[in-house]
Amino acid sequence: MDTSILTRIQSDVQTNQVMLYMKGTPVFPQCGFSAAVVAVLNNLGVDYHSENVLEDPGIRQGIKEYANWPTIPQLYVNGEFVGGCDIVREMYETGELTQVLTEAGSKSAPQADSPRSGFVGTVQDCLVARSGLGRFAAVGPPRAISEIKRHVGRSPACQS
Repeated sequence: MDTSILTRIQSDVQTNQVMLYMKGTPVFPQCGFSAAVVAVLNNLGVDYHSENVLEDPGIRQGIKEYANWPTIPQLYVNGEFVGGCDIVREMYETGELTQVLTEAGSKSAPQADSPRSGFVGTVQDCLVARSGLGRFAAVGPPRAISEIKRHVGRSPACQS
């Protein structure tokens, strides 16, 4: 891995209490797995920093090597790799993620009138999972579900 990429990743992971490497942005996730992790973090009211790996192929490959984890999204808390979508979702369901974030001293997310609200606000309670058949199963506001299916479900970004 290019040392400048490694340095950038290490810096991001160490300087941001909660760091999410994802496909797309929290406002417009471009993969159902990334959308699910964003929904979990937003539902918990966590303030986090994110990096869109689709904007930089070096970061996209580098983060996989950095954590020795083959998939994206990847969540880091206090410099430690927590896991990908399935692990984050399982930790959320058991309450373990809340405990990890509380122990890390994570800050609450901005209120609804902040710039980070908007589309994310409408999908805050919408958890999306991609089934083995390539279909989306979602729970949440119907409008949010249709938006995710329309934008994320067809995204070629989810294919790798």
